Amino acid sequence: MPSTRWIVTVALVALAPADAADPVPRTDPFGDPLPPGAVARLGTTRYRVRGWHQQVFLSPDGNTVIGKGEEGVLVFWDAATGKTLAEIKAADLFNWSADQSPDGTRLAVFGLAKTDKPPYRPTLRLYDVTTRKALWTSTLADTERGEPRAVRFTPNGKHLVTAGPDVRVWDAGNGAEQLRQKIPIQYGGMDVSPDGKIIAVGYYDLHLWDWESGSAPRKADTGMRFHAETVRFAPDGKTLYVLGAGEVARAVDVATGKITGRLPTGLGARWVVFGPDGKTYATGYHNLRDSRTRAVTLHDAATGKETRRLPCGSQQADAGVWSRDGKRFAAVTDYRVWVWDVATGKALGPELPAHEAMIGDLAFSSDGRLFTSSDDHTVRAWDPTTGKQLLRLDMDYWVRGMAVSPDGSLVAGNALGDDLRVWDAKTGKQQFRLLGHGQSGGHRWVRFSADDQRFLSFGDDHYLRVWDTLTGKLKAEHRFRPHSLLGGEVDEDDERMQMMMFDLGAADLGPDGDTLFLSAGKDVRVIAAETGKERFKFEADPQHVQQLRVSGDGKKLVTSGPGVPPVAPVAGQMPDQPKDVGVTVWDLAKAEPIVRFRAPGSSWTGFLTFTADGKRVVTGAGDAVVRFWDAATGAAAGVVELPARPVRVAFSSDGKLLAVAFFDTTALVYDLSAALKPAAKD
Repeated sequence: MPSTRWIVTVALVALAPADAADPVPRTDPFGDPLPPGAVARLGTTRYRVRGWHQQVFLSPDGNTVIGKGEEGVLVFWDAATGKTLAEIKAADLFNWSADQSPDGTRLAVFGLAKTDKPPYRPTLRLYDVTTRKALWTSTLADTERGEPRAVRFTPNGKHLVTAGPDVRVWDAGNGAEQLRQKIPIQYGGMDVSPDGKIIAVGYYDLHLWDWESGSAPRKADTGMRFHAETVRFAPDGKTLYVLGAGEVARAVDVATGKITGRLPTGLGARWVVFGPDGKTYATGYHNLRDSRTRAVTLHDAATGKETRRLPCGSQQADAGVWSRDGKRFAAVTDYRVWVWDVATGKALGPELPAHEAMIGDLAFSSDGRLFTSSDDHTVRAWDPTTGKQLLRLDMDYWVRGMAVSPDGSLVAGNALGDDLRVWDAKTGKQQFRLLGHGQSGGHRWVRFSADDQRFLSFGDDHYLRVWDTLTGKLKAEHRFRPHSLLGGEVDEDDERMQMMMFDLGAADLGPDGDTLFLSAGKDVRVIAAETGKERFKFEADPQHVQQLRVSGDGKKLVTSGPGVPPVAPVAGQMPDQPKDVGVTVWDLAKAEPIVRFRAPGSSWTGFLTFTADGKRVVTGAGDAVVRFWDAATGAAAGVVELPARPVRVAFSSDGKLLAVAFFDTTALVYDLSAALKPAAKD
């Protein structure tokens, strides 16, 4: 899930007055222009490196940082200011990793080539850093299985080593393959010795290959009970350290392949990288819930003693790298790159209030403030007219559910890690810390009743709870177990595992404080929270309900799903899937449909909600558009075009503002009257 800090900052921008004759462009805190119709940005798009397979590199002088995320782009930033300098796009490759040549002049990427259909071929490409042009591309045309896992330059920069379906050595000058060995890597690690002669590959087994001598790879003993994720040579090349899966770092003698000791890193070490002088090593960790591990630690190589901590916010750091002079260190978290001044331990870059991970929920309060919750373990409140952060409320883990009471006096956060809290929305004082909804998962809901007397909470543990808003006391509790667990005794550990793997499906909580709406295959179940009894259910989709949402007044429900009967499979063929989704608006008093219509995209990747007045349905379809539909007729009612694919939307109570959260921790606030465009005619 940022001494240069690559911060994905969160700050709201004051609304810039517009002159009809000469409008003043609205900008974010760094002066970057906002999209048309937007009046404020929560966060900036600077320093953003999002998703899996992140990596980071520093130029030899430490003045330029290069970040790689999952978007197929290598971004170059000024290491002191964070200003974007350039990009290299490898959009035709996916699931790729990268490496920088020792002299900093070239970048190698190793990934799968995009084609219309499988097989996707592993492909190696070399870029010139100055021109950002590809020097050559080589494809592993003789293999169809196995994803690329790692690429490394040899220390002299003359060869490249790739690990994927097998391990191969390439000429870095022209991309010609030199040697190969069938060594398994899977999700393990790879490194090249300081003299470039030995390639180490580890997963469950550790293999050492003296490729220059022509000898076959030999196995070495790691003594690990689980698989290795990182293998790293010591600066002298005589020792290899193996880390991963919660194990302590083992030291393996390269000559004999025997374990000789351990590297002092502490439990949970995920990776280690030595400084250029070999006197210091840096370590990153696994455990997000322990604040002590949300930092990179520096250790004295001779004693193993910790000498400094480099804090990296609420996320674990990965892919650490040193500058050539050892004065700067860089690492990457799920959403940003960090660069620190090693001597002081301070992160470089601008300081602004910021979410450090994806925003999972948005809600306007009755007094106009905008509340956001995030995987960075916080709930925050913002003034959309001044850009001032008003509150920061901390939790123990990812906050996936959040709600503000109708009178604006309370805010509740429902997080993973069994964490459920209620605060005074004005002062930030914690009112209650309550029983949460499981350690793991990704689904959490919370909602206050319209009269502010109680609130509901629900989550991955399948418990529905009713709480008294004044006292925080539990008024009612009911559990809705997965069908696979019904009808017999189940071992507690087995039940916990099944609950973690069970797809909770769609759910929502009613504004009356006494209703749970829960999808169950084709049906929607409407359940009384106080008694736990099912009031009624109805078939909402011919196949399965993918999303549902109740209107603010609790009178209507909108559901989405395939919307067509299932197609009988043809032997050897996958059935065609519809390119749009069926959306139905329901009258809950009658349990009857008001209107049915089809909307673009897949509701697995989009969202579904109502506007504040309930008169329009709003859909997201996995593209950079928010679509509006008349809730009575199903007619297209307009679109808001966005700069990226949205995650969540929220409307102010007067319906004038639209807040949109994106996957990169940022959000935009739109003047809806200015941003809404007529829907395109068929």
